[in-house]
Amino acid sequence: MPLTAFGYKQTFVPSHPMSASNGYVFEHRLVLENRLGRNLKRSEIVHHKNGVKDDNRIENLILTTRAEHIKHHKITDFASKKRKSRTHCLKGHLLSGSNLYLTPNGRRNCKTCRANSSKKHTEKKIAYRH
Repeated sequence: MPLTAFGYKQTFVPSHPMSASNGYVFEHRLVLENRLGRNLKRSEIVHHKNGVKDDNRIENLILTTRAEHIKHHKITDFASKKRKSRTHCLKGHLLSGSNLYLTPNGRRNCKTCRANSSKKHTEKKIAYRH
């Protein structure tokens, strides 16, 4: 079962309404859909209670709206203060100036790592097509 660059498990279900262009669907969505007996709406977000993105046990998943999900992370994200004070990303790149990307929810990300991740994703899409 392939993992995304962000650590989520995916399952190949090309006929699923939420499948990506490569035919994969996030496993956590499939698990919750199976439990509920229906497809999830695009507006419904699946949250991992313990923060482990590949732990898709039903008891670890909660169905939320986007707004609830953001609020939940603001309340439970104990590492957020530590992240805000970081000067470098996990790969060692400087987190300031032209290399700093601020997400809509205020997280600080490394532009170099973001570009590398995007490049890898594009390469995988091209390789998949051939």
